[in-house]
Amino acid sequence: MKRAGAGLFFLIISVILVISCRGFADSAFSGSPEMTGNIEFGDINGHWAEGDIIRLALKETAFGFSDSTFHPDSPITRLDAATMLVKLFENADSSSRKRLELAVSLPFEDTASLPSEQQRFISEVLKIGLMKGDKGSSTFRPTNPIKRLEAAVIMVRALGLEGEIRRNETASEKDSAVSAGSIELPFSDTAEIPMWAVPYVEKAVELKLINGYNDGTFKPMKSITRGEFAALVSRLDRLILNHKDSGEYFGKVMAVKTQDRKALHVMLANGRMKSFRVKKQVRVFNEKGRMDFEEIAEADDIGFLTDKSGEIVYIRVGDSKQKPLIRRAPGKVLSVSGGFGYLKLRPHYPMEEEYSVKVNLGGDTVVLAGDRIADPSLIDENMEIIAVGTVNEDDEIEAREIEILDPVVIPGDEDEGE
Repeated sequence: MKRAGAGLFFLIISVILVISCRGFADSAFSGSPEMTGNIEFGDINGHWAEGDIIRLALKETAFGFSDSTFHPDSPITRLDAATMLVKLFENADSSSRKRLELAVSLPFEDTASLPSEQQRFISEVLKIGLMKGDKGSSTFRPTNPIKRLEAAVIMVRALGLEGEIRRNETASEKDSAVSAGSIELPFSDTAEIPMWAVPYVEKAVELKLINGYNDGTFKPMKSITRGEFAALVSRLDRLILNHKDSGEYFGKVMAVKTQDRKALHVMLANGRMKSFRVKKQVRVFNEKGRMDFEEIAEADDIGFLTDKSGEIVYIRVGDSKQKPLIRRAPGKVLSVSGGFGYLKLRPHYPMEEEYSVKVNLGGDTVVLAGDRIADPSLIDENMEIIAVGTVNEDDEIEAREIEILDPVVIPGDEDEGE
């Protein structure tokens, strides 16, 4: 009787554990940002996104949980997505870190109970213009998962392409023959993508930031997983310039030393030849997954990360960084040229010890104020803006988009009723 009772007990416990684990895998739950820097995840070995997860963890952008897991196939919460994006752009040694340490006041009804650090990350992702809350319900929905179409929108915003989409939409309203999109989406479920999101998805697919599934679908309303989001952020990181690039290099392998102390002799992307020592526990990947260091061959294109001692800790064979690079610079306007040809910006995320950066405005620059396209003449000194564009040889930003964060009155709006 005791034996039968014990068997029934263990059967019940097993069923509960299976159900609990299945629910745990299918639900969204937030990670532990304090674990940033840990790269020893026990549940990503052999996962298709392992290389991107490790790369971002080494760059102190991706983070897992206190039990050293990452849960790559579980949905990522809006809170964790916001935290990862802020970590990608922030400089821990700059004024941006000090900004995170200040008390914040969020305009949402569902964030007051969050720990102060989580509230600060939400505040910062709003300031850098990558995520928004729901104005109608005054909520941020921090524990909700992010949908795939929402992730595509975030990536497009990060690259400063939202203004181009808005401009195309304005043109299409005036001329029905003008398409707001740039390519025709090849997915069988394209009709399930809301019309407002189609140009964002088109642009993200065009830039190969996000892909569809093998069955020909995009699944726009499907929750994006932590592994998928890490892959997106890793692809985004290859397109942008930020302070975390200081220990990252790209180049062509000229010689490989596999005996005794491992080393690589590399022709760097800037044309310089340089030798690097390689850590014994170096992690090496290609597009198919893990590979051995000894499989690296001369003439391979590689991207790699070094630690503080300058030794290589991560290698991706077949990797390259896009040119020209994009910089996203939130900051305060110091001065504006008389003809609005350029402005001087004091960025919140400085590159090393920079005080200001020159932002050049051209005919293709789109200025946004809220959800509206605005005239560059509205930009004034001491305004908070976000400048996004390519970086030229003089480290100036050739702006493709400028978003005005301060309240402004667009000509014509002052006559509208409340």
